[in-house]
Parts: sequence; C-alpha cells; structure tokens
Amino acid sequence: MKKTGIICSALLSMIVNFWCVGQNEFFFGHYMLNQAYFNPGWIGSEDEAFISFNHRTQWAGYDASLDPGGSPTTQMVSLTAPVEGRISGLGFFFINDRSGPLTSIQIRTGLSFRKEFQFGRISVGLMPAMNMASVNASYFRFNDPGDERIPENTETQYRPNLHAGILFEPRRNFFLSASVENIVKPTFSFGTTANNSIERNYYFLTGTERILSRNIMLKPYLLIRSDLSSYSLEVSAIAEYRRKMWGGASYRSSESVTLLLGYSFLDQNKLRVGYSFDFVVRNIDAKETASHEVYLRYNLPNLVFAGKKVVKTPRFSF
Repeated sequence: MKKTGIICSALLSMIVNFWCVGQNEFFFGHYMLNQAYFNPGWIGSEDEAFISFNHRTQWAGYDASLDPGGSPTTQMVSLTAPVEGRISGLGFFFINDRSGPLTSIQIRTGLSFRKEFQFGRISVGLMPAMNMASVNASYFRFNDPGDERIPENTETQYRPNLHAGILFEPRRNFFLSASVENIVKPTFSFGTTANNSIERNYYFLTGTERILSRNIMLKPYLLIRSDLSSYSLEVSAIAEYRRKMWGGASYRSSESVTLLLGYSFLDQNKLRVGYSFDFVVRNIDAKETASHEVYLRYNLPNLVFAGKKVVKTPRFSF
C-alpha cells in the first residue's frame, strides 16, 4: 500500500509538472492583435473598447494512446476599455485551457496607468488573477486500482496569481514592452506531497508600422519569451490593405511557421475575423503537424469609463 501511494504521488507529481510546463507555453498566434492578456500595460492603449474571442486547437488530430481528450485546446474571452482618469485602462480575461486530463481556468482582471512625457508615453499595468486547476483521475491507469490512496474523481484546486507589465511608446508607430507572468508562482499539489509551481514567464515584445504605399501598411514584430532557463523567439509580419484585410506570417523558433489571414466587416471595421494555421517544422516527435486558431473581435466605441464620449458635429464638439 505504501509503495502504491508513493507511485501515485510520483505520477501526479509528474502530471502536475507537465501541466505547469504546458501552462508556461499557453499562447495565441494572434498575440499582436490583443497583447493585453500577457502584458497589462497594453490595456487601454487603443482608443476604443473591444471584446474578443480566441479559440486554438493545438496539434489538431493528436490521439494519445491513454488520453481520450485528444488535442490540447484553449479558449479566451477578453474585454478591454480605455478610461478617462487616473487609470488609463481596464481589462477582463477568461481563459479555459485543456490538455488531456488537465484543465486550467483563469480569470484575470487588469488595469493600467499611463504617463505622458516629452519623449513619449509609458504605461504600467497590473493584473491580479485566479487560477483553477483540475486533474481527472479517471484518465489514468493504476497498477492497483483498488488502492484507497488513488483519487476517484476530479481533484480541483484554486490559487491566486499576479501578472505585471510596462509599455513604452516613444512615438505612435513604434513600441517596446516587457512583462512578467505568474509573479507569485502559484503551487498545486492535488492532495500529494508534491509542490509543483507555475514558473514565472518573461516577455519582451517590440513592433512598428511602416507605410509601403497608399493602401498597404506593414507591421513587423519581434517577441521573446523566457522562464530564465529556456527561451522562445518569434518573428512576425502582417501586411494590412486599406486597414480592411490583412495577411502575414510568423516563425516560432524550434517549432513552427504560422500563416495569418483576416478581414474586417461592418462600418468603421467594427467586426474583425482572423484565422491562423501553424505548421510544425521542428521537434515534431509526439506532435501532429498542424494547429488552428480563430480570432473574433468587436469594437465597442460607445463604452467609456469615467469619461464622456466626444460627439462630433459639422460645427462643434461637445
């Protein structure tokens, strides 16, 4: 019995550790269209509020021998809005991430503060969060299924978390940003003696805009992610045509290339629809080669916090 308990603890420790690593890799291909979820300093940097939805299927068609869940999937709903006052932006994020027997739900609420300088503007953001992690023990195979130490149902734990970031815009068509996730390193044990924490992730992102012609604008980005023991580098570029439609590509080091496509609908491009396709080109063992992602965004120009929306007429504004 004692031996079996040790084996169960070791197994759950391994699973939780896998989950922590997986969460450190949670990401979207459309990161450049809504950077606020990993850098709260970006919240409120746009003139209009918006609500968005992302769905990502990682390694589509993956079928593990012991995992009936199939491919990992992630969904996110976000709402960000500028604020007229001491606070410059507010944001809300709901994230659901599932990988086999492991499910993570995160609720993040962010706010940002902006200061104007002669050399540009700087925004600083904080994002308190709550992490919920669940392990479904019915997905596992145990040597001694009757052992009372084996969990029979889903084990769930809740932990607080905190993220922070800074955004520097020396001019309107160029920015630098840095952020850190999981500052408090929340720890999950699921009833075992294992203490598995989600490691801190560090992000550095820069981007610019270049007008190539009257109708075409190019937006290149460079993103570096690291947990201080490894890093990932991603180079992306998106070309916009009349600010109505876009297409681009990304390369993620040691993993994949990504194709991004999108189109804007309705007056003033209020509704944006995007799609990305990832193709794994390196380290393809135990992976399917394709990932898919859908991005939806709807602008909310009438949503204003702590301020008054400006209504323009041919003669005056009020």
